[in-house]
Amino acid sequence: MDCACLFPEVTRVSRNHASVSASYMEISKHSLKSLSQALKGVCDIPTSQLPQPIIKGDKPSVTILEDEYKAGLDECKNNLYGRVIWPKVKNWGVQSLGKGYYEFTFSSIEDMQIVRASGSISSNLGSLKLFDWTRDFNPASQNNTFAQVWV
Repeated sequence: MDCACLFPEVTRVSRNHASVSASYMEISKHSLKSLSQALKGVCDIPTSQLPQPIIKGDKPSVTILEDEYKAGLDECKNNLYGRVIWPKVKNWGVQSLGKGYYEFTFSSIEDMQIVRASGSISSNLGSLKLFDWTRDFNPASQNNTFAQVWV
């Protein structure tokens, strides 16, 4: 995924692209930041502002205020749990990329190929269309060219 959609202050320049002019390269090289540089300061919260842990048994514990706990519960009221069971596939994971796209991660190329060979998975609610990984995939720049309709 291209981090530019998440961190617009990170400038990305393709040095191999023929259409990039020398003047643009000269200007851009002064503004290039690594991801760690772009994130520096974003999460610098002084530890004094964090809840102080106490030890309960052999594990650290923090107190959460009741109104914050209830707000967290309210945020989860519209969530569902589910499980995808793929025969013969061992360890795998899924991560939301936004705009209805997900990234599936597999522990081996063989497992990825088993799932990829299944094509799309359809249900009454919609379909899951799988496609190969591509460098710098950006969900924000994708345009849907199909829609599921009921007639």
